[in-house]
Amino acid sequence: MKGNVYTYSDLVTAWKCPRAWSWYAQGYRQPLMPEAYLRGIFTHKAVAAHWMGQRPMDAIEVAYADYLEGVKSMRAENADALKDAGRAKAVAEDLAARYISKFGESVAPAAVEELMSVPRSADAFETLRIGGTPDLVAIKPNSQRVLVNFKTTGNMYLKALDVTGQYDFYAYVWGETGRKPINAILFDVVSPEYITRVERPPRLERGRYLFEAARELSGMSLTWSQALPHFGHHCGSCEYMAPCSLYEDGGDPQERLMAEYAIDEASIGRYAAHPDPAEQIAAKATVKATSKPTFSARPLAAMKDTL
Repeated sequence: MKGNVYTYSDLVTAWKCPRAWSWYAQGYRQPLMPEAYLRGIFTHKAVAAHWMGQRPMDAIEVAYADYLEGVKSMRAENADALKDAGRAKAVAEDLAARYISKFGESVAPAAVEELMSVPRSADAFETLRIGGTPDLVAIKPNSQRVLVNFKTTGNMYLKALDVTGQYDFYAYVWGETGRKPINAILFDVVSPEYITRVERPPRLERGRYLFEAARELSGMSLTWSQALPHFGHHCGSCEYMAPCSLYEDGGDPQERLMAEYAIDEASIGRYAAHPDPAEQIAAKATVKATSKPTFSARPLAAMKDTL
């Protein structure tokens, strides 16, 4: 969730485990990240900078420095974490350079990592919204409007293309804003072994299903203590495994969360902090809701009439 916007990430996290989603919604994040995850973050920052006309390698340096600063501020620094970050940075620099060389001029960027959203309901007093942040909205040389999804997970992601629905969800939300429809989705997969692009048409029926599911999720009224976990194989890789286990053993996880987890500033005031829907709406009453997505002035002037 980003501010008052319920996203695809909220939806899949809640489906996987309601308790994990409640902590995710409050903004708790592990300060230490696996090397592969960091590599993806750093590479994304570089590619986004390229599409915005900025220096890609400078973006990696800033992201790297910010991560190290965050680790140190949480007193979670250790030698392995620093080595992981250093290796991730080196690989990300290589991946970004290769990607930009291959696809960096293939489309005209219109909106880079911009949040788009629509109101949850037609109620004039509605403050909650449904939406998300595509990596890139762009125009192909043939004037088609496309969403670009950038992934650094290689073969695993290619195999998931037929079942994932994140960008179908984005394409549907885009259409709900009243703009001209998305013509295609470009899945740009980047790995040390290869860089490839797969083009698919948007599956708007799937996108609508996910949109309605996110709308239903935003009406949930569960705090973490009320949310029963969905125990399964995913527990072993869940970033909330430690506080969840503590709770199951009769302890209080909140103290551990506050001591060992970083807070995503954009996530403060999440739904889980306001279990009563009426209270949540009151708490977010100052949020100005708009019916159109808020894109920056960065899109090329020539693109404005085509979006």
